[in-house]
Amino acid sequence: MAGLTTARYDAGRRIVFLDCVRGIAASIVVFGHFFELHSQHGIGPSGTSPGPYARWSLEHLNPGRIGVAAFFLVSGYVIPLSLERQSQRTFWVRRFFRLYPVYWIALPAYLVMASISGWNLVSAQALVLNLLMVQGVVGTISLLPPGWTLGIELVFYAQAAASAARRWLDRAVHLGWVWLAIFLALAVVSRVLGRDMHTTPPLLLYTAALGHALHLRDARGSHVWRWLFAAGAVIVPIGAGLGQGLGPSSEWEWQPFGYAASWAVGVGLFCAFYALRDRTLPRVLTWLGSISYSVYLTHPTVFLFFVLLWGQHSVVTIVASCIGVVLVSWGLHAMVERPSINIGRALTRRPREPVALGEADVQAAP
Repeated sequence: MAGLTTARYDAGRRIVFLDCVRGIAASIVVFGHFFELHSQHGIGPSGTSPGPYARWSLEHLNPGRIGVAAFFLVSGYVIPLSLERQSQRTFWVRRFFRLYPVYWIALPAYLVMASISGWNLVSAQALVLNLLMVQGVVGTISLLPPGWTLGIELVFYAQAAASAARRWLDRAVHLGWVWLAIFLALAVVSRVLGRDMHTTPPLLLYTAALGHALHLRDARGSHVWRWLFAAGAVIVPIGAGLGQGLGPSSEWEWQPFGYAASWAVGVGLFCAFYALRDRTLPRVLTWLGSISYSVYLTHPTVFLFFVLLWGQHSVVTIVASCIGVVLVSWGLHAMVERPSINIGRALTRRPREPVALGEADVQAAP
């Protein structure tokens, strides 16, 4: 039986392999978005068309979706671990201070840069939904482009927290079957109606269940992970074939192979580091993991800033953006993210409460 202690922790009680996944996933998302924007014709939420690289990524392998899939596996592994050791109040207070303060800085910063670039992005309704971080669930435009995933993360948090409150947390992993069935059903409806039925949210919630299943493998020797992974290996390509590439209505339309392959590579990325979870891993990756949330949220703003200076298609823009993202994210993590996390801990710390293994710095993915 595998044991939870096989995962290596650093001096700050962070799970090292998860930080490595975060660091790699955030880097993949950043580079993918930079090269997509660099290659496309024009920049903006509408009125643009993909360039050769952006189109290739939709047809074959999309770095952004690779990173997102890996992030949801991280959340699936981490959130049940947190709820096993935290009260409902502690969990939600810490989640709030982990996610919202940085997001509420990154969102207006991006809107300012977008307005300078001449984009008209904001309606009152969209702004409210984006501030609440639920845009990805209700289907409203995400004013901060990568922010669409965060609302789906919140659905997983709510699902896990509700299950923990009923003492059904371990059994909640089986909701992965429900989300996979919904994904397939929506894909079938997409094929019948000939239009996109938003299959990605249930796919990502199923993906989080895979992370939960691996946590249960480590914690209790559960074998449910085998069946969940096997089902996804069969059903996700089928769902991609049914639900993607339905017509020429949009140049940005996903194609079946690219959709399924990007998800599979993201799952494979997580599993590769999971297999190395008891090994000593490069410190640079764990450091990148510690700032990955800030990286995820700030990179579009940094890119727009350098586009205004040197133009969209300049190589200097790409190089300066990559360096700038690291520096801005590092500063935001030090000045906002880490202090806000500490506030959440301080508000929920009980006198003489022992800090359980991994609780102190367990984080969800962006």
